[in-house]
Amino acid sequence: MADINVERKGPSIWPWILGLIALALLIWALTQMFGRDDRRTAGVVTDTMVTDTFPAATPMAPAATAEPAAVQQFAQWVDRRDAQEDAGLQHQYTVNGLRSLADALEAVVQQRGVDAAPARQEIETIRTNATQLEQSDWQSQQHANVTRQAFTAAADAMGRVHQQHYTGVVNLDNQVRQVRESAQAVQPAQPLLEQRDTLHRFFERSRDALTTMSRAPVV
Repeated sequence: MADINVERKGPSIWPWILGLIALALLIWALTQMFGRDDRRTAGVVTDTMVTDTFPAATPMAPAATAEPAAVQQFAQWVDRRDAQEDAGLQHQYTVNGLRSLADALEAVVQQRGVDAAPARQEIETIRTNATQLEQSDWQSQQHANVTRQAFTAAADAMGRVHQQHYTGVVNLDNQVRQVRESAQAVQPAQPLLEQRDTLHRFFERSRDALTTMSRAPVV
């Protein structure tokens, strides 16, 4: 019986080829997927960097308020100081100063919206005392006392405005304190005509305090 020689073939390489092709396709797919993510990330970073290059907005400083006309007029009156007016026996200098001061105070109160009732009462005291001083007999011994009461009412009104709106304003606390000290410096038992410098000092310090208040920025 003749031997049949059967030639055995080696394993096929096609599975390997197909496997390599599949691996290549997988690598390509992964590369495409991650490539898109990188491009999107790069775009976000670029946008963020571009956005960050714009300067930050600078906070606006509080705007300074317009100084009321009544405050300006009072300051001008104080600076002018009419010597003839000052020397009159009817105390016209003090009367005019009190009325101008009352107008300036009222303007600041309205400008800042201060608690109206107490402030109006103090301003009315100033005006009432100015009229009383103007109409009284020149020999009256009450002139200094009436003036001191009006000055004290003005100091109270300024203190009220200061506490409600200006506790952080530089120098104003000292200015308001000086106004009150000047009011208290008026001697009730001494003739008012002998205290002209004391009166003028009070008006000067009131001018300084009211000017500071009216020019302070709105916060």
